[in-house]
Amino acid sequence: MTTIDEFKKSLLEAAQNSSDEEHPLEDLARRLINVERKCIYGDEPSHTRLKKFRELIAEEVANLKDDENEA
Repeated sequence: MTTIDEFKKSLLEAAQNSSDEEHPLEDLARRLINVERKCIYGDEPSHTRLKKFRELIAEEVANLKDDENEA
């Protein structure tokens, strides 16, 4: 196996491992960005943006606390 093949193999393994384990904060960040996009480009009113941000953050904090309690 050449060095290039080993490099490709290691990159594929790293990509597979990173996609298997998604951190809860990555999901929260993705949802916050979606809210922002809907307010900027969509038909969502911008005055509800902060309210939705707070709701999403509070929901994620509650989920993280529940996960800690179960563990």
